[in-house]
Amino acid sequence: MSAAIQAGRRAAEARMTSTLTVTRVTGQTRNYETGGLDDELETVYSGPGRIQTYEPQESRPEAGDHSYVIQRYSAHLPVGAGPFRVNDQITVDADPLDPALVGRIYRVVSLFNKSQATAQRIPVEEVVA
Repeated sequence: MSAAIQAGRRAAEARMTSTLTVTRVTGQTRNYETGGLDDELETVYSGPGRIQTYEPQESRPEAGDHSYVIQRYSAHLPVGAGPFRVNDQITVDADPLDPALVGRIYRVVSLFNKSQATAQRIPVEEVVA
């Protein structure tokens, strides 16, 4: 691997100051207290990353009488983390530079494939009720 790509990866990872956890639904179990189904989650990745908006673009779909906003972002994760899948969830566990991000959850909407990448920049969305 070229020295330039290695340097780019180090620089990209140095900017990943958030702690993110990526989980995947692997099944469901019956919750006898609520009568509903609870998701069984597998942790795919936990470590440094960052959330960025790449094109501030939102949509306002409606379902019945309910209106909500979907905002597009990208999750930047180290090369080699994962592999990730569409519908994986990314939770911000810590962010020393923006504590308001802690607890936010994003859904992977497409995959990132690129040669000579310095980071994985995965398209995600956040649904705000």
